Amino acid sequence: KSRNGGNRFTYRNKSTWHKRLFGYHPGFRGKRRYSEIIDFLRVLEPDGRTHINACMGEYASSCKNSGIIVILSDLLDGKGLQDGLMSLTSRNFDIHLVQILDHEEIFWSKTGNLLLTELETGETKQIFMDRSLLGLYRKKVSTFISGIKGFCRNYGIGFYLHDTGIPFEDFLIEYLTRGTIFR
Repeated sequence: KSRNGGNRFTYRNKSTWHKRLFGYHPGFRGKRRYSEIIDFLRVLEPDGRTHINACMGEYASSCKNSGIIVILSDLLDGKGLQDGLMSLTSRNFDIHLVQILDHEEIFWSKTGNLLLTELETGETKQIFMDRSLLGLYRKKVSTFISGIKGFCRNYGIGFYLHDTGIPFEDFLIEYLTRGTIFR
């Protein structure tokens, strides 16, 4: 809290990554600058495959001071994310992981012949989704999310799942401000 009773935020920097860090912006202070973060995030576009472990490691080693770090990702990197998160925890960051998944990814409902397109890479795959495969998919998604939640709980990392069926601004305001990030 600041002297006038209002909240004061210090944003050390903001950056984005895919294979390595990009979009870095030096830090700034003040909750009135929150809209700059939203504007920064709004213009981002998917750009190929990610390597979240390497990016988090690079970020951890490039920061002089630890602080609050909020990671927004679908976390669908085949190389995993645990090593990268461990590199951040070893530097004493207060980590908050926001997994962003499309509503249909979480609660898949379509069956029949489907042509799936990976938005970040453009790759396509044709599949036949029957009720049996649908049940297996839902179980794998649930296990995947539970695994990340458990890892985060074990290492003191805040975990939040964002369903894109909810506007992101509403998610930030209603959910995160009630949590431990922005007190």
